[in-house]
Amino acid sequence: MLTPIKDSKGVSDFFKKFNKSSDEIYYKTVSRIRQTIEKFFNWLIQKSDI
Repeated sequence: MLTPIKDSKGVSDFFKKFNKSSDEIYYKTVSRIRQTIEKFFNWLIQKSDI
């Protein structure tokens, strides 16, 4: 399970924006990998009739 990344207290706006953009890249990457794995297992289930 993927939990969101929490902001640290006392961080400037610049670093909040920087962290937000890096977090979005991280979430997109994780999503792409997860979707690929789900597609593979769905294909495997269809081919093997589990």
